[in-house]
Amino acid sequence: MADDGAVSKALADVYGLAGVGLQRVLSGVATVNFVADADHGRRVFVKAYQPGADLVKERAAIELSEFAAARGVPTARVLRSERGEVLHMGELAAISVWEFVAGQSGEDVGLSQSQMIAVGSVVGHLHRILSVHPAAPRRPETGTLCDLGKAARKLERVLRELSRGTALDSDFRAWATEVLLWRQALLPRLATMLEHLPALTSQVVHGDLAVPNVLFHDGQVAAVIDFRPPLPRAVAWEVSRLGCDPRTVLRGDDWVRGFAGLATAYREENPQLPDGDLVAAVRAWVCYSGASIYPFDDLVDRRALLPESLQRYAMDRHHALVAVLERLDEAEAVLRELVGLTRR
Repeated sequence: MADDGAVSKALADVYGLAGVGLQRVLSGVATVNFVADADHGRRVFVKAYQPGADLVKERAAIELSEFAAARGVPTARVLRSERGEVLHMGELAAISVWEFVAGQSGEDVGLSQSQMIAVGSVVGHLHRILSVHPAAPRRPETGTLCDLGKAARKLERVLRELSRGTALDSDFRAWATEVLLWRQALLPRLATMLEHLPALTSQVVHGDLAVPNVLFHDGQVAAVIDFRPPLPRAVAWEVSRLGCDPRTVLRGDDWVRGFAGLATAYREENPQLPDGDLVAAVRAWVCYSGASIYPFDDLVDRRALLPESLQRYAMDRHHALVAVLERLDEAEAVLRELVGLTRR
């Protein structure tokens, strides 16, 4: 884990930020994060990369953020070191430094309907400009959303680990076992659902566009953060991660209507996405989430930096999956109607 002293030394030696006060931020999975207060009231955000991190890919992720920012997407601005680096790779610490963005995510409470509309507009713009990114052309693809055979093997492995006993408490272990056995039984239904999905548009996307990575200020999107390297993924999958965010689904508001608002705003900014992709987004989320072993694998393998937080997320994600499955037909009918109304 990153050492505070090594991070402070890199900030002073390479970024000219001496005497900063570092405060650890309890967020992030792949990095240890800090807020640093510098001279004259300046505040920056620091990401310290874990040993073994692929820093070439991390640099590519930062460059994708810059690509989006240069085309009008609100992002956090990366600060270059005095050597011109977007990511400093030192002997004691590998870090990137960012302008601090004042804002909050909907990570704890989910998104309101007005926030879903705001994020739909920004993500539509983001996907439109990323559709011409040189790393990968936009194209229709089938069979790339998830691998159910691989999912089945992972399920079996995690269930074996749970049966042997882990560092997890016994109550959570019993609950996780019950949930993963339910997921095993769900796999044939997911296979049928995947067969009926249309060919989904694939292109370069953000790569980790979940609610924690969208910051809001005064009801508007202040920044989209934590891009991943530029790789092609299904656009519907990325849209669905926001529209079916677990805590948004569970917050008590009508998430179906909220998803419709997100989709309407998205289409205004990105009308070139085929209608079928938006209609299929909820089904795509069910298939991907139902086949995903995260975060159970991180928990049993003891890779989680914040295990208690991940346990809460595992519970929320499962309850949301059950809720979305129950309203899948309704949600798709609403999206079909939206597409039809928009066409007229």
